[in-house]
Amino acid sequence: MRIIHTSDWHLGNAMFDIDRTEEIKSFFVWLRQQIVEREADALVIAGDIFDNRIPSNEMKTLYYRFLASLLDTGCRNIFVAGGNHDSGALLDATGELAEALNIHVAGTIADRSVEDLIYEITDKSGECSAICALIPFIREADLRRFYDGKWEERTFSDHAYGELYRQVLEAVDKKKAGRKLPVIVTGHLYAAALEGRYGDVEDDEKEMEADDGVLSIDVRGNLGKVHADVFPGDFTYVALGHIHYTSMVAGENRIRYSGSPFVMGFDETDIPRYVLQVDLEESTDGFSPVVEKLRVPGKDRFVRVCGSVDEIRERLLALKAEVQAADGNSVYAGNEVQAADGNSVYVEIVYRQEDRALLENVIDQAELPERLQIVHWKKMKTARAANSFEDLRMEDVREIRLEDVVRCLVQEYYPPEVGISEEEAETKVNALVEEFLPYFREAENKVRVQGGDGDEDN
Repeated sequence: MRIIHTSDWHLGNAMFDIDRTEEIKSFFVWLRQQIVEREADALVIAGDIFDNRIPSNEMKTLYYRFLASLLDTGCRNIFVAGGNHDSGALLDATGELAEALNIHVAGTIADRSVEDLIYEITDKSGECSAICALIPFIREADLRRFYDGKWEERTFSDHAYGELYRQVLEAVDKKKAGRKLPVIVTGHLYAAALEGRYGDVEDDEKEMEADDGVLSIDVRGNLGKVHADVFPGDFTYVALGHIHYTSMVAGENRIRYSGSPFVMGFDETDIPRYVLQVDLEESTDGFSPVVEKLRVPGKDRFVRVCGSVDEIRERLLALKAEVQAADGNSVYAGNEVQAADGNSVYVEIVYRQEDRALLENVIDQAELPERLQIVHWKKMKTARAANSFEDLRMEDVREIRLEDVVRCLVQEYYPPEVGISEEEAETKVNALVEEFLPYFREAENKVRVQGGDGDEDN
């Protein structure tokens, strides 16, 4: 039995207003080709199909057309789990039509019983050769029905998810009815003890530095880190989504994130993209997964350029030369895919605040080709950035003064003019804060009235 595991497509993600439609189409063509050539029996998508709960018609069309394109392949089983960015109702709306096409969707756990989430996977002969437990992202209100009320040096997530997956195992055993079958289980959650990008980080602070769209609120509080032992050893392979880079959990080959096939932020441009091919092989002890990473050939290239004016100028001119010399073929270069003729190179400039005006002149003089686009400017962090709240823990959020939030926004979007003194800059900031603060207070009051003051769920 061979499956392809992918997740976190985030269809509709614009990343600084970049049109990513062609990039998505290119990925879908490549993914279908892998499924056909590798004769995959099943495709498992572990959540965050869309970037937001109300995707555009164009993104929905791309999604449905891709699923439809698999119907004439040898892939007989398609499993789609909802993520925290998805509308569970939207995904579930395909209902019986999707089931008739052997496309199984669990956008949300909602009113489903655990038994409703267990499916048989059939092979090319139509025989059941594996079981899939399709578990979507579960919001805290729904997860509480699995919480046993205990704590005992374990997190809420460990207790609740532990009970959920214990019930899943019971339902799987009933479905197996004594048959010896491998078991695939999905999840869309934030696990502890990851390898790779933050593998040596024990707390959640590092995650807050990412540009990849993983909201810190998704991984904190009661829905935070789930430990590997909540997944019973009888599960052959646990296909996870939510983390955007490929990773194992607690060093266990059977518990993995596929990561996103797309770059989600300029902080991760040097991270290769994969989908995972998983072969479920039988042994004397049962079944074990053999995992192969399939490198996704990115259509476009994303580059972060930082440093002094001279360093940025030199790097931009080098990129310009690369683009002009491109021969029309995408080729791997380390962890990067060099832009082919006609493809785009998107650049983020990370600059010192005092260099902004000079850099704009440098870029004008460089006469960059059209497909080498600067899409974002980002100031280097300085001591003044202490008001940015980036290192603030979630339990402290309620202590933030609205005035400080407004001041932070003013400093971000209204940088001081070149040449003015620090006192003049501070006077300008204070004036803007005084100007904008009433509007923010009005918005705050509306939220309190509509959401209910003091209601932690709002």
